[in-house]
Amino acid sequence: MKDDINLQKLRSALKTYIGTRCKIAVCVVDGDKRLGPGALKLLNSALAHPYLAGHQHQVFFGEGLFPSTEAAENLVQDTEKFKSCEFHFEQDSRRVLGIQLADIVSVVGFWGQMAA
Repeated sequence: MKDDINLQKLRSALKTYIGTRCKIAVCVVDGDKRLGPGALKLLNSALAHPYLAGHQHQVFFGEGLFPSTEAAENLVQDTEKFKSCEFHFEQDSRRVLGIQLADIVSVVGFWGQMAA
């Protein structure tokens, strides 16, 4: 992105849009090993929101958030709300643009809280 002015403008526009029009949920966990399971707990709660309930969702997780893909799949298989989700674990953020968007959201959320 550093050599592409158009991508830089897009990132800036996304930061502005997200910061002014979107709600951001933050997951705080005790240590890196709990990040994936903690994110699933947050997702489980978020899926109860009227704007999200009853819809199908594509859910992407970056690499290293779970011990393995199998371990992650075991965590989601028995949760009723997750039946509306198609999960993609261990995704490469360089190849999955949605994960890059999540990175932007985390920056917007962090700096938005610092300004408040």
